[in-house]
Amino acid sequence: FIVMGRTAHNMRSFLERTAHYKNLIKFTIENTYPDKFRNVVAVPYPTWFHYDPTLDDQVRSASSSARMVIQQAAYGYNCNHKIDVNNYFEAMSSECSWKNSCTTSVAVSSDPAPGCQKELFGRFQCVDSKFQTSWAFKAGSNCGTQVAASTNLLGMQCGEAWQAPVHLSCAGHTVGPCWLSGSCTHERPGALVSFAGSVKPREVARTQCYEHCRSRPNHCALYDTGKRADSSDDTFFENKAANMYKMILASTFCLQPPGDTPTRKGIFDSLTLGCIPVVFDQNSMAWYEVHLPNWQQVAVFVPSAKLAHQSFNVVDYLVDLAGSMPGLIKRKQQAIADIAYRSQYSRTPSAHRGQDAFEHSLDYVLQWTPEA
Repeated sequence: FIVMGRTAHNMRSFLERTAHYKNLIKFTIENTYPDKFRNVVAVPYPTWFHYDPTLDDQVRSASSSARMVIQQAAYGYNCNHKIDVNNYFEAMSSECSWKNSCTTSVAVSSDPAPGCQKELFGRFQCVDSKFQTSWAFKAGSNCGTQVAASTNLLGMQCGEAWQAPVHLSCAGHTVGPCWLSGSCTHERPGALVSFAGSVKPREVARTQCYEHCRSRPNHCALYDTGKRADSSDDTFFENKAANMYKMILASTFCLQPPGDTPTRKGIFDSLTLGCIPVVFDQNSMAWYEVHLPNWQQVAVFVPSAKLAHQSFNVVDYLVDLAGSMPGLIKRKQQAIADIAYRSQYSRTPSAHRGQDAFEHSLDYVLQWTPEA
């Protein structure tokens, strides 16, 4: 028979001492005793996303015909608590509205606030005949020291004159995770890197990821989820999950440092939303050998010792990796698309997508050979 639980240790007394249970199958979200019990199987964490066949109908209806509508656009600077904002809605609307993609910038002949943070920001909507999605964008410079921890800024030149180039695209972002349409290799509209989570005392890797992301707002989006005890509250999904979902969906890399144990739910949230998980302990993904036998193909591994080095910043490392090895990134994105359905528990199974996480786990059990 089969039992389930978060960790393996809550069944240890049965698994170690009772011969009657040697053929029991233990499904666990975290295999805290890897390689010790052959009848313990780590299965994916339940994710915020659950597949439903109606999503396929939506994907078939959505296409490259989606066009953007600028909802808000402004530019300005923030320096020593003095904020100057200029409306850029009309100019950006005339340049970008009703296009599938658009690259635009604000160019100013002289720097109105030397050494200060400057931004172009707003929202745009992707619309087709049936569906629409809304995205926030922000481009800017980090020329000075006044940098908000939660901002997501893209490259802007600093100096006598400054520009805020920003690329907006509706391609591939009209409906749900990228793998629904078969590929995750298109350009993503958000920050290159993101981190969603909180930090407890003595969680060294998490603290380092949090600080690395906060110190690089031009490339990393940070979402502090608050106390972990609050994540079980009913209001967590209503107030935070949707924003986390959008951030992950729009990012290329998602930082997944260990917490209480080497692995975390966020790894599977990343996979089901098409974001490459960045892990710092190999057990974060190696535990899931049944579902992720080739986990290196869908993730980036950075040793925790490297993360702890004073001169190292993981966001800088990922920026360099994306710039120098774009082919590798696309291969990982496509590998994620290939296994994403298998990494989540469907509301209603698909007739053509293969096995979801539950079906794959059950199939493993049915083929499992008990001990003599």
